[in-house]
Amino acid sequence: EVPAAATGESRYDTASWGRRLGILTTPTPDTEWSEEAPEDDVLFSAYAPRAVVREAHFQVALWAYVRAQFAEMHARATSDGKGHTVRGRATRGLRVKRGRLVTIILRLPEAFATTRDGNKAELVWRGATERANFNVRCLPRAPLGTHRCTATVVFGAAVAEVRFN
Repeated sequence: EVPAAATGESRYDTASWGRRLGILTTPTPDTEWSEEAPEDDVLFSAYAPRAVVREAHFQVALWAYVRAQFAEMHARATSDGKGHTVRGRATRGLRVKRGRLVTIILRLPEAFATTRDGNKAELVWRGATERANFNVRCLPRAPLGTHRCTATVVFGAAVAEVRFN
């Protein structure tokens, strides 16, 4: 985590798409965007540990990127030392204008629970590789085996889903 600023100002974890540490905040879309703003075909992938034990705390990261950024995104996603691997990809991408708000909602089976930051993250897409981190806990009585999770990505009326184990 990022320590608090010496001046008492809020510090932001840019890798969490506008989440102020400890408090979920909504990022503000760019106010200077126009209908002529560049659009990107944005893809989404989920990264998480291969396996977790009961009562473990871990992160699920949902990455947004364009096809040309895949190698960079994959290297960043797997280099954190936490054993993250790609667990799923969206069946389709979304056409997103730069400067616009994208919402991600994580749905977990009953074996897991999100921590205080919740299951929703938002970002302003600016054309660069981004991620949303979700802090998750495996519950004490979680059944052994594979558990199906889904992240729903929403931009306006367009929806993409990332299904992963």
